[in-house]
Amino acid sequence: IGRFSQEKRPLCFIDIARSTLLKYSSDDIAFVMAGDGENMSQLKNRIHEYNLDKCFVLTGLIRSEQIQELLNDSYVLLITSEREGLSLVMVEAMSMDVPVITTDVGAVKEVITNGTNGFIIPAEDNVIEKATTLLVNLLNSPVMRDKVSQNCRRSVVEKFSLINMTIKYKRLFLNICH
Repeated sequence: IGRFSQEKRPLCFIDIARSTLLKYSSDDIAFVMAGDGENMSQLKNRIHEYNLDKCFVLTGLIRSEQIQELLNDSYVLLITSEREGLSLVMVEAMSMDVPVITTDVGAVKEVITNGTNGFIIPAEDNVIEKATTLLVNLLNSPVMRDKVSQNCRRSVVEKFSLINMTIKYKRLFLNICH
C-alpha cells in the first residue's frame, strides 16, 4: 500500500509471490498491490511474464478510507522496502490483527518483536527466500498466524494508543523543559 518506487522494491514483492506460489499452490491466494508509481508498466510486465495475472490485483491508488477495507481482507502484509522510516501501513495492519512480514529497515524493530507480533527479515540478505519461507509457514499454520495476529493489536495499542502516546510526549516535554 503506497507508492511503487525503487526503494519499496515492488519487483521483489512479485518475485516473492511467484516463489510462494511455487511452494504453496492454492486457488485461494491473491496478492494485492495498492498504489501507483513510475514502475507500474514494469510491474505489469513482470506479473505477465511470470504468468501471475490470475492471482494479482493492482488496485492503483486507493483512498485512505479504503485502506481499512483492504487490510481487513488481508491475511498478511508484506513490506519489501530497502529504506523506510516508520511505516504507517505496518502499524495500521497490526492494529487490525494483520501480521506483518517486513525487511529490517527504519523503525521496524520499535514496533515488531520478531516472531511474536510480526516477522523481520534482513533487508539485503536473501529477501525473496526468507520472505517466501515465512509466508508459506503462515499459510501452512493458521495456528501460528492466529497467535502472531493476536499479539499485533495488543502491541500497537501498548505503544501507540492516544493515551500512551500522550503520556510519552508529556514525559518528553517535561524532560526537555527541566
